[in-house]
Amino acid sequence: MDPQQPLTILSARRATEIPQFIQRATALPPAPTSNSTATSPGSFTSSPHPGPPTPSPSPSPGSKAAVGDYIWTNGSLPCVHLQAQIQIRILYPTQGGREAWGISVLNPNKTTPQRGCEGAHPHLLLSFPYGQLSFGFKQEPLQGTVYLNYVAVEYNVSFPQATQWTFSVQNSSLRELQAPLGQSFSCRNASIILSPAFHLDLLFLKLQAARLPPTGAFGPSFSCPSDQSILLPLIIGLIALGLLTLVLVIFCISRRRAPAYQPL
Repeated sequence: MDPQQPLTILSARRATEIPQFIQRATALPPAPTSNSTATSPGSFTSSPHPGPPTPSPSPSPGSKAAVGDYIWTNGSLPCVHLQAQIQIRILYPTQGGREAWGISVLNPNKTTPQRGCEGAHPHLLLSFPYGQLSFGFKQEPLQGTVYLNYVAVEYNVSFPQATQWTFSVQNSSLRELQAPLGQSFSCRNASIILSPAFHLDLLFLKLQAARLPPTGAFGPSFSCPSDQSILLPLIIGLIALGLLTLVLVIFCISRRRAPAYQPL
């Protein structure tokens, strides 16, 4: 990213219309307090809200219908390209004095990228109804890598039986989604723990945060470790199957070969 270039507002290509988000809850053992707080590197706060937003139904988490496509620019050039289904998981207090996990899937059609890539370490914003999400990336030219080092989320949301509706978290000590400069980072499910009570999931993820071409197209793909662990056994299995097929073909050819002489 070139800090000398002027800032312009970015563009976003969005998926087809879907409802805003999904909300689900899973009960956990009783908690001693109703508020959750985590210390550095991730800090999480929750507080009462006078009028919680009204939830609307949405597809199940993991549905590709909720994958959004977002581009930030620096001047006239794209600097960050993010493609993912963004899922927020929050551990919240319930009316019965217990705790539960709530899940929200952001609607790409109502999620807008803002700000740009000015400065050495810019914070890029995604705004959506009742909240916003901020990303920060850091380049290491000597190592030839770029990675996500900062995430902040502010969110007003009404989960089932919740006693609080305003949540916020910030973590500036991350080292996630690392990829070589000029390459894109891809992962089926990249889960980022911002605090013990606040997780950010990026499903069907493709991300490039440096050295994008003028078209904004992704560069060569660098897969996350979890995807690599799935592909390795598959590759080994395919190689073994190919060798077995070759042995069987050679065996069949040798059996069908005519004898070199005729018996008397």
